[in-house]
Amino acid sequence: MREETGHTADGWTKVAALFANPARQTNRVHCFLARGLNRVGAQSLDDSEEISFEFVSQAEVLRQIQHGGFCQALHVASYLLAMASLNR
Repeated sequence: MREETGHTADGWTKVAALFANPARQTNRVHCFLARGLNRVGAQSLDDSEEISFEFVSQAEVLRQIQHGGFCQALHVASYLLAMASLNR
């Protein structure tokens, strides 16, 4: 996270490990919830990387999911599982 966003976290909680496509692949997506974010510097991207990010409210993320702006299935699943873990 430090490299991609310039932030670190005080703590991490593993939320889930999901198969991207278990019928064809064995790779997994490991989902973590980062808490207590701290801005420690600028992004430190590789020459071939182009990553932008922004912080938005939970309501905005749900709005984006409902309107197709945030639509990659593994990202949506990771977000919803992270939010469910906060409510436990």
